[in-house]
Amino acid sequence: LEAQRAAVQKGQLEPSTQAPHLDGQGLGVDFGFRVADSEVDHETLRLVKIQCPGVEHRDVEVELLFNGCQVTVRRRASCGVEAANWTKRFEFPPQDGLFEFKEDQMRLEHGFLHLVFRAYAFHSRVVRFPKHFALSETDADQWWDYPEDIACDMMAQNHSEQVKTAPAACTES
Repeated sequence: LEAQRAAVQKGQLEPSTQAPHLDGQGLGVDFGFRVADSEVDHETLRLVKIQCPGVEHRDVEVELLFNGCQVTVRRRASCGVEAANWTKRFEFPPQDGLFEFKEDQMRLEHGFLHLVFRAYAFHSRVVRFPKHFALSETDADQWWDYPEDIACDMMAQNHSEQVKTAPAACTES
């Protein structure tokens, strides 16, 4: 199965099903593309293959969208290749499922840009704020209601080491 996954990533394995509602002019023309689904390790992968000769890595920008992406290619002119700007949104219908972009599998090789999306299921979860310290929680101890001399006595009882260093207001003159 790992060999099959690697073959899909290298473009050596033909995808199992075509996604006709997303198919472009097909391959064989500048910026022609093909979108197809493939099953690998019981996972559905949606593969986008875009023909873009003369394009370098720095010419490609992929903006992630909900259930898809927008690809922008800014090809610079070179010997025998005209400069071109091309943008295409690949948005997959929710009825096809949810797809996440696998940026670690994006590659540009031999004039083809390969984008890989993995189908996933949404999992509901509950999110809560973490517990925060609030001064209002210490209001119940009524520490401020004690006269100064009683507060000092209580401090002395609770913290015997601090009696020696008690404030001057707590010592009798």
